[in-house]
Amino acid sequence: MQVFIDTLLDIRSGKILWDTEAGDVVRKLPAKPISFDPTTIEIRNIEVLLVMLHSAQTHYVERELQQCGYRVSICSHPFEALPLAVRTRPDLVIISAMMPELSGIDLAIALAAMPATRNISTAIITSLSADDEYLKFLPRQVPVIFKGPSFGDDLYRTLDRLFLI
Repeated sequence: MQVFIDTLLDIRSGKILWDTEAGDVVRKLPAKPISFDPTTIEIRNIEVLLVMLHSAQTHYVERELQQCGYRVSICSHPFEALPLAVRTRPDLVIISAMMPELSGIDLAIALAAMPATRNISTAIITSLSADDEYLKFLPRQVPVIFKGPSFGDDLYRTLDRLFLI
């Protein structure tokens, strides 16, 4: 808590300038507490924005990423994810394919197309089958992580492909 308070005071006093990149400030804050022994993993300075509705699956994916040493933040609404990605510049955005109002695939297409976010790595997580027509709309640089038995392998391949391991 003290680090968060000190950071707010530094912003207020001018030690951290108002025009400082939000992503730089966020990366200096402590990561969300994790429920396992942090001395057994290497904490990486890699930010992952997880865009999924709050559920047990979201918790599972968050925990898997944390156990790999990644810093994870969660956004449960695709429309909130757009400005969040622009402001915080995460290293990776993982988006659930099926979201209300705006699908995860639409969000991935938007992030890949916008100049402010086109260099942010993006992946889709889904329970759709690999040959589902809907996945063909994805830009080819966007990997797909399938829920189910291949989840761990797909997650590893995605992180490796995006040079985040």
